[in-house]
Amino acid sequence: MTTPRWIATGLIGLTALMTTTGCQDGRSEQITALQERVNSLQTERDQLEQELVIANENVDRANQQLVQANQDLDAARRNAMDLQARLSQAQLLAAQPGQPRQSGLPANWEGASGAPGIAWTDIGDTILFDSGKATLKDSGKAKLREVVGQ
Repeated sequence: MTTPRWIATGLIGLTALMTTTGCQDGRSEQITALQERVNSLQTERDQLEQELVIANENVDRANQQLVQANQDLDAARRNAMDLQARLSQAQLLAAQPGQPRQSGLPANWEGASGAPGIAWTDIGDTILFDSGKATLKDSGKAKLREVVGQ
């Protein structure tokens, strides 16, 4: 080989070496940047999965509350229908003239109004409880005993 060939071969080799070395640095930086992006996305995915678990738990709790509310609503509707049926039955009985009415009062008790079968007496409006209180006063207890005949 002649000297110019050696020089040409050396220059080509040196150029190739510099080119590949330069590309390696760029690829290394690119790989590092991509790895950082992958790590960032994995962290974000983990956070989103945790949020999804919490959201699913909230949905489950809300569904349980909805089921309980529906059960309470059904019970209230049944109670309302029962009360409506009882009211209708009472209105039918009240509409029938001459029908005897049963009372929990003694047969000879006529009440303060003197009308047979009507339980009514005036006990005043302030003797039972003090204003804003839920405790029966002694005078109220005495009046109630008097009314029921004890």
